[in-house]
Amino acid sequence: MSSQHSSTPSSDPSTAHSSEPSISISTSSGIRGKIDLAWGHCREAPELRVGCKKTKLVCLYCAKVFAGGGINRFK
Repeated sequence: MSSQHSSTPSSDPSTAHSSEPSISISTSSGIRGKIDLAWGHCREAPELRVGCKKTKLVCLYCAKVFAGGGINRFK
């Protein structure tokens, strides 16, 4: 009778980190990523921002311009 006993569970380093989810959000030039779903329905219009500090958003459907208030006002 041959008996093979393993006193310790497998400690393979390649499987040790497989249970951790990997989440990556790509950002450009260190700016916080835009993860709000409303960004799929509008766009920023830097060409309308001449001489103004407010971000201007343009609706993709009706082309209405929203000056100030950000994405929350657009919603």
